[in-house]
Amino acid sequence: MELQHGSFYFEKSSVEAEEIDTINSLPDDCLREIFRRLPIYQRLEIEKVCKRWKNIAETSWHDLKHLPFLRFSNGKMDSKTINEVQKNPNLIKKIVKRCGHFLKELKVATPCDPDVLSKAVNVCPNLNKLTIDVGNIECRTSRCNKKYFLRKFDLNLERFMKLNYLSLKRFSSESNLLKSIVANQKSLTHLSLFYCKIDSENLELITRLINLEALQVTHSIIDDNWLRKLIDNCRKIRHLDLSHSTFLTDSSALHLEELRNLESLSIQASRKITDRSLMNLYRLRELNCSHCERIQDPGVVKLIRNTNLTFLNVFNTRITTRTVTEAYVKWLTMGEKAKEIFRIAVCVSVQSSCRNFREAFLPLDRETTRYENISIFN
Repeated sequence: MELQHGSFYFEKSSVEAEEIDTINSLPDDCLREIFRRLPIYQRLEIEKVCKRWKNIAETSWHDLKHLPFLRFSNGKMDSKTINEVQKNPNLIKKIVKRCGHFLKELKVATPCDPDVLSKAVNVCPNLNKLTIDVGNIECRTSRCNKKYFLRKFDLNLERFMKLNYLSLKRFSSESNLLKSIVANQKSLTHLSLFYCKIDSENLELITRLINLEALQVTHSIIDDNWLRKLIDNCRKIRHLDLSHSTFLTDSSALHLEELRNLESLSIQASRKITDRSLMNLYRLRELNCSHCERIQDPGVVKLIRNTNLTFLNVFNTRITTRTVTEAYVKWLTMGEKAKEIFRIAVCVSVQSSCRNFREAFLPLDRETTRYENISIFN
């Protein structure tokens, strides 16, 4: 077989021709299975080979129900696709659109034009888990800036009636996205707003999500009135992260005990809350109150006596060796499995005062523990 290119002639061996014929002689189902095993971005490339391959390739996306577009491969997406997406972010739109109604979960934390992403996501009505880190959503033209796109980055959440998990990082409430969250108030159970700029109007909308089980609102302007309203309306909450809430006080935090299902709580760097608000949280399994300068021994000691507690981050608070002693006494009574998962983080100065404790207990205060949050939001 001879192929002409310019003034050159290339002769394709009969073996190569036979191999091509062998591939093309395969039935559609076999080719589709082969295409499914290619790196994701190559599924787009093979559409260019011929019309038949294009038709088959376009029907080979039903197996992709979870797409994590991260800066680095995490084992759930091949590294070649991650690299190609970083070089050409528009690939996200093509890949997401191919998955269409098959897609259940989408995570985007790699540079991408927000307009492209908005259009792509809106063709996936069966999404139930959506994570977007807007800190990595960026403009690819010289005529606009990131702030402009934060205002213009809108998703029509009313279409996603199956959405139960939404996580946004470094978002701005100037977008209309949060206003459409209320349309999903029956299905949405997990909402994470990390380091988002949210005005009072949008914050109020959150308190209407009556089926919430996990809520993270950090670095925001939430106040006591907002928290009281949340507690009154959202009784199913099990996991709550209100880190860096500088306006919250005991006036509202004392009512956290009314959340009968509350298992994990983070009030990290919420500096006006005292340990009085912790005393009656008997059901807590995890607590992060690091960098809360008004947290002292009495409330924490009482909390430690709660048999459910397995994680306590009191780094950079005003607790003393009294708290560590109480934790040590509790640890001694635990079974072997419970001892393995129990973790506590205290200041270096407090730790150095506890050298008389059994050596096996000291590793519980690992250096990394002080940077940990409650597990669901780690």
